Amino acid sequence: CVHTSATLRKRDLSRLVAIRTNPALILERTDFNGVQLELIGTRERLWQEAQQMESCVDTYSEDINDGKCAIYHVVHEGMNYTLEVGRRDDGALCAKQLKGVRNATPPEELQKKINAIFSNLRRSRFQGKRKARAAKTNRKETWNNRDTRNPQTGEPQHQEEKP
Repeated sequence: CVHTSATLRKRDLSRLVAIRTNPALILERTDFNGVQLELIGTRERLWQEAQQMESCVDTYSEDINDGKCAIYHVVHEGMNYTLEVGRRDDGALCAKQLKGVRNATPPEELQKKINAIFSNLRRSRFQGKRKARAAKTNRKETWNNRDTRNPQTGEPQHQEEKP
């Protein structure tokens, strides 16, 4: 939605509810290969973003509080953009919207960088889950293959149940 300056002035900060971003939508890093991201985590900052970008991003407070999205301010090559982060159907984080001032379409180079950020996040989280599963399997194998002989006599002893 595109608004004129007069429309934006009529919208009031006091009407915005406090926002609480779902921690699962908060990115750990904020600088990705020349793309700086700032989480918009307060109603005041959300309102400022709407004013600065001449957009309706301040109407997203309910979606933010429902855990459906997080909003980030993006700076790339000295230009400002607004990014909506959400989840795909499979639960993976994704860029839902990336807009410039007055909802202008951002440069293709920036769109590719943003898409690469989320592709890399999915890949690293998948690899992290795979490593965690491998470690768990390793612990099970170590437990199952432990030496059950009595260390003093060398004779087999009763194997206890796994905790």
